[in-house]
Amino acid sequence: AHAERTLEIAAELAGDAELLALRARALSMKPEPPRMRYAIAASLVATFALGLALPSLNLAPRLGAAERFENPHGVRSSLRLTDGSHVDLNSDSVVEVQMTGSRRTIRLLKGQAWFDVAQDRRPFTVQAAGRTITDIGTSFDVRLIDRSVQVAVGEGRVAVSTAKTTPTEIGAGQRLLSRPDGGVQIQSWDV
Repeated sequence: AHAERTLEIAAELAGDAELLALRARALSMKPEPPRMRYAIAASLVATFALGLALPSLNLAPRLGAAERFENPHGVRSSLRLTDGSHVDLNSDSVVEVQMTGSRRTIRLLKGQAWFDVAQDRRPFTVQAAGRTITDIGTSFDVRLIDRSVQVAVGEGRVAVSTAKTTPTEIGAGQRLLSRPDGGVQIQSWDV
């Protein structure tokens, strides 16, 4: 009975003009070419693979990883750090920058750099030849001269110390020379 009813419905629909027009229209449509399907599939696979590979490409510095910046003789550069601070690196100079969740540390390994420090809850320190210069909201210059360190403050205050000494603070318009023998000399400085 069920099969007979299905045959009756099919016979009724076979003569339906609207159904015949829809069938003809569907048959006249061209199927999507296989090349297009392959291109779409390939682009999806490439996007997925790139998403997996990006973290290992190290395109952006990772938090806590030290970055090294080096200027050859005769070249100066200006760096914008991830915290918004600026560093003007002089010719024949080298710095390493390390930003963590709790500290901002710069190591001046050679030469001279000017620091314009962005306000941040994390301390900003510059290490040079065994001395530590701690920013107290400022812009300042650090220069290695043989084994001595010269610090000049343009704005605000800094504290300069070694592992064996208490910090010495200087402010805007002052320059401090820290000698290898531990001696410290403070002078006025024209900004």
